Amino acid sequence: MNDWPPEMRIHVEERDRNLLELLFVRSAWGLLPQEPALEPRPDPGSSARPDAPDRATWEDWWREAWKLAWEAHISAPPGALAHLDHRSTSWIAQFGDEGIDTEALARWVDQLMPDLAMPLASQPEWRNAGVLRGAWATGLDTIIVLPYREPYAERVSARHLAVSPPVRNDPARYAEALRLRAT
Repeated sequence: MNDWPPEMRIHVEERDRNLLELLFVRSAWGLLPQEPALEPRPDPGSSARPDAPDRATWEDWWREAWKLAWEAHISAPPGALAHLDHRSTSWIAQFGDEGIDTEALARWVDQLMPDLAMPLASQPEWRNAGVLRGAWATGLDTIIVLPYREPYAERVSARHLAVSPPVRNDPARYAEALRLRAT
């Protein structure tokens, strides 16, 4: 028996191009090493941080771009495809592709392809349908999976939960994450 109400719609975004592009740049350029490690770790290819401006400036710009990317998600209407705003909020749209091996970026994004053949009963959301229903009742409609190696969960807004695969793929951790409230 499953607790999935017929009117409940949850969007799971496993490959948000804008966020992944930012994570690739962060990793390839060695920015903000204290931030969560990625899994799989991107092969930077020929990517290299431009010499100018300095590293601290690039890190400030990266933080601002990360903030703008999340604001685009949060401000998008429920059910809208936030990645359509990618053209205006992406790193490449803002700063160009200098220092970014776009083929290496594409290869890494392709590695993150979800398992589309996974049976419905094995899907993390289906396994946690009861807890998910409670989160949905509080406004959650979008789950964004970030390719972090370590467990990570944050209720980014009333409508958005960000999780890492180690959280989403562990029923107990995922249930705990689904109970988080926006701050």
